[in-house]
Amino acid sequence: LEIFDQALTHDPSNISVLSSKAVSLAEQGENEEALEIVDKALSLSPSNVSALWLKSGLLRKLNQHKRAVEVLDKALVVDPNHTEVMLTKGIILAQLKQFKDALEVVNQALIIDPDNLKLKELKKIVIVALEKNNK
Repeated sequence: LEIFDQALTHDPSNISVLSSKAVSLAEQGENEEALEIVDKALSLSPSNVSALWLKSGLLRKLNQHKRAVEVLDKALVVDPNHTEVMLTKGIILAQLKQFKDALEVVNQALIIDPDNLKLKELKKIVIVALEKNNK
């Protein structure tokens, strides 16, 4: 963390360094502090998709799944074809048992990246969950 702090002393608005520091904090289980750092990065660059994606992951770790989806929606406004963001949103929606919404997101992502194995696997899982819920 010292290395990141030194770099930020020279350039406190470096989004990449702020994000890296947040990842390092999250790896140490300091999710709330990491979230503060990501929020600082986003205050400097509100449409940074990587920082938004990172924030959604931190919110998931903090069991704030609905807020995580809201953040992913912001990322998709900036880059509507970002399939990793769509995948993450699909996973969270499935965790929230919003299977129809999850399937919709996954299908949209598969139009963009039809060979994505993670998306294909998630689609299978969501379809099974939908069938179980409809019984």
